[in-house]
Amino acid sequence: MRKYILIALLPLLILLGLTVKPVLTYTLGEEIILKTQPIDPYDLFRGRHMVVSYDISRVDISKMPRDFTHVNNGKESADREKEDPYIRGNENYQGKKLYTILKKEGSYYTVDRIVSDKPKGLYLPCRYQYVEKSADGEYYVRLDYNLDKYFIPENSSSELENAARDGKVVAKVKVYNGYPLLIDLRKS
Repeated sequence: MRKYILIALLPLLILLGLTVKPVLTYTLGEEIILKTQPIDPYDLFRGRHMVVSYDISRVDISKMPRDFTHVNNGKESADREKEDPYIRGNENYQGKKLYTILKKEGSYYTVDRIVSDKPKGLYLPCRYQYVEKSADGEYYVRLDYNLDKYFIPENSSSELENAARDGKVVAKVKVYNGYPLLIDLRKS
């Protein structure tokens, strides 16, 4: 009889275990505000939700770990002139888990630097995606924080959606031991 009760409770215990990190983050996490970039706030299949992009998702390459900026893995200098060194030199970083150390600038949090090893203090885990070169020749790294979806209550007004199209939305995120939880989006 006990065996059957234990088997019946196992799925419930697994589901409860999945809620531990989000609940701890919501109750004990440090609240940070992040700037967002213009986004498309509606999806025909998912309903009223937003796919959010953050200013901290596009970071100057100088904030990357030191070994990242040693480009092309030691290729000869003649080979370096033939190809774009950052874009073609760091395929080994593709999808690599990194940690963004945050600093407060005014009301918002920005990227102080990015490290490979888990740091202490306020940080967000992220994954390296790719390097992009701007029109003025500057290099930026694109990072993914897995904080990109926010579902909007069906009865809410479209003010937030309109502000999102204009890039005038900020995200309230709570962070606890490096675990981020998107709490709210609001007009800035």
